[in-house]
Amino acid sequence: MNDKSNTMLGVIKDGDVEKPANDPLVTIRAAFPRDLETLLQYAEVFFKDAPEIKDLNRDPEKMLVFLFNMMIRQDGFLLVSEVDGVLAGALIAVLDSPWYTSDIIAVEQAFFILPEYRGAELARSMLLCYIEWAAKMQAVRVRIGSSTGTDMDKIEGLYESAGFKKVGLNFSRGG
Repeated sequence: MNDKSNTMLGVIKDGDVEKPANDPLVTIRAAFPRDLETLLQYAEVFFKDAPEIKDLNRDPEKMLVFLFNMMIRQDGFLLVSEVDGVLAGALIAVLDSPWYTSDIIAVEQAFFILPEYRGAELARSMLLCYIEWAAKMQAVRVRIGSSTGTDMDKIEGLYESAGFKKVGLNFSRGG
């Protein structure tokens, strides 16, 4: 694990926060190799939950390699959230320099929270960590979107509440 994840603001380490008796402890942190199997299991929920991709073939080996690479690459970002010690979601992003510019842009690859943990605050906190990471990595733009077809109105409101603006459309053919 490189130290980029340990210096990210917004990371809460176990024991750093005192919580009220009945409130769940929410932790947002960089993913560790020990999270890979759980993230792979959650990918199945992600596929079933997303109308646009649920019929696509899955390649568990490819997914594991991708997730691991996002943990170790300097330009990769793999953030997870935990609620009372249970992995609740993940946000994956990468830095990119598109063909038309030398500027660096942060591009979200996947953002998923298990249905039972969905709510604006957890998702918004993860988004803010992503934005903060992108700024530290000197990205001039931060991109996020959704092409899964899941809860599009809620997702649009969430992204707008975090300062994102709608800039395009996605279309799909096949399947």
